Amino acid sequence: MTKKNDTITFHPGKFITPSGTARWVHLAEPRKDERFGGVNYECTIEFNPQSPEYKSMIKSLEAAIKELCKGIGKPVPQKLSWLREAPGGRVSIGFKRAVRDGKDKPIPVLDTDKKPCEEPWGGDDIRVAFNLGLWKTAMGYGVKPYPIAVQVLQRNKGVKNVADVFDDIETSVLDADGIPF
Repeated sequence: MTKKNDTITFHPGKFITPSGTARWVHLAEPRKDERFGGVNYECTIEFNPQSPEYKSMIKSLEAAIKELCKGIGKPVPQKLSWLREAPGGRVSIGFKRAVRDGKDKPIPVLDTDKKPCEEPWGGDDIRVAFNLGLWKTAMGYGVKPYPIAVQVLQRNKGVKNVADVFDDIETSVLDADGIPF
């Protein structure tokens, strides 16, 4: 039998992103990761990298990452896979929570009154509360954000239920065959 040597050390502080745009949201139902075979609840949020709120958050994260790495005597990772450039000069942060042993722990979604609500859709304005954790295995180490909750600040472009677009056919534009597309 092999001994599992994986550990996660969490930073004592909690972090909250500034308002950003939701992308690739899977909070109500987990998404199967075809590449690695895992099942994850996940959410990606995009930001304007020039906003003062974003810059302030990044400064706090850099300090926390430095502190976590110092605690294990390792250098700060050069690349953070969860922090990426996004289209249009924006940046994105990807958050994931794995489903382990079939035990579902969905990421809670709250509205501006901090009451449970439906998950955001791509284009909605959201914030994410998260912990920052340093993971260490026999294969290496890294730092990643572990989501605690998502707050929907404003619904924008998402369609709650795609089937609802068919409810109002008489007000839609019909083509020559009477099909509303």
